[in-house]
Amino acid sequence: MGVVRKLLIGLLVVLVVGVVWLAVQARSKPPEFGMQQLSEPMPTLSGAQVLAGEPAVSPSLYKGKVTVVNFWASWCDPCRRESPLLESAWKQLGASRDDVQFIGVDSRDNDDAGRAFINQYDLTYPSISDPANKYAFQFGINAGLPGTVVIDRNGIIRYRKVGEISQAELDEMLKGVGVTVGSPSAGAASPA
Repeated sequence: MGVVRKLLIGLLVVLVVGVVWLAVQARSKPPEFGMQQLSEPMPTLSGAQVLAGEPAVSPSLYKGKVTVVNFWASWCDPCRRESPLLESAWKQLGASRDDVQFIGVDSRDNDDAGRAFINQYDLTYPSISDPANKYAFQFGINAGLPGTVVIDRNGIIRYRKVGEISQAELDEMLKGVGVTVGSPSAGAASPA
């Protein structure tokens, strides 16, 4: 009986070590950072804006438009660095056009901190609150913040960038959905 007991204990130890190893391997899959080209339907995005008194975001705001959705949080340093770039692009493109819409999603944050962030960076595009981070996961921003998604006029996600976005990346993503950035005819769009 001593030999059988030792074999069972040894087998149990090997089994436990194997399960732990598999769990570590499953969790250590590297997140997908960088820019990805996609063809996925856009999940519905709606909710109250972080700034009180502003109209709620609903599909009627972005339906039929090229839409840039940026996932951010007040405590995120890369989000702080990219905010001026996104606001500048919004002012150049979306604020004066009816076929481009930018939307911010304040993820894993509280509304007071979100309002302070919006005011600090003078963000003029709508931002909704997502304290539970549900929209980030629905849009595939599950490796951290910031994240930016570009959707074409047909509601198809064409690009996703996890991590801080550069001007060149934003330009490339917008160009890929028919929006020209940074030229004298900036904003001229071709059908996507």
